[in-house]
Amino acid sequence: MNSRQRSCLATAAALAAAACGDQHIRALDEGISRDSTLRILADGVAPRGDTIQNVYNRKRFLVEGREFDIYMFDAQNRRLWADPEVEDKELVPVVVVNGKLEGWGWDHMDDVTSKYGILMRARDVADAAAAAAAKAVPVPPPDPVPVAVDSTKPDSTRK
Repeated sequence: MNSRQRSCLATAAALAAAACGDQHIRALDEGISRDSTLRILADGVAPRGDTIQNVYNRKRFLVEGREFDIYMFDAQNRRLWADPEVEDKELVPVVVVNGKLEGWGWDHMDDVTSKYGILMRARDVADAAAAAAAKAVPVPPPDPVPVAVDSTKPDSTRK
C-alpha cells in the first residue's frame, strides 16, 4: 500500500468515525431520560464504574435548584485522563437537566453558559481561572508574635 492509499484510508476512517458520532447525536430527542441519553451515546454499553462509552468527560452542577449533567460526547471514545489534549471542536456537549435531555452542541452549551455561568469550553475555564487569579489579593504573612521576656528571672542563655 503506497502513501496515497494510506492517506485515503486514514481519511475514510476519520470520516466514518465522524459519521458515527453524527449518528449518535441524530438519535437524540429533547426530553428523553438521562438513562436513555447515555444508552444512545454509549451504543447500549453499560457504564463501567464511572466510565461511559463515548463520553470523554462529564461534569455535574447544581445551579438555581437545577441539576445539570454535562456529557462531552466523543465518537472516538477517548478519555480525558488518557488524552488530555482533545480540543473542544472534537467533542459535542450533551446537556441533561434534572434527569431529562435539554439539548446538545456548542450553540446550546453557549446558551447554558450565558444563562447559568456553567463553563465547559477549555478557553472559558482558562479565562475564568486567570480572572480569579488576577482578582486574588495576596495575603501578607502574619506579623511575628512578640515574646515577652521576664527580666526579673535569671536566663541561662544571657551572658
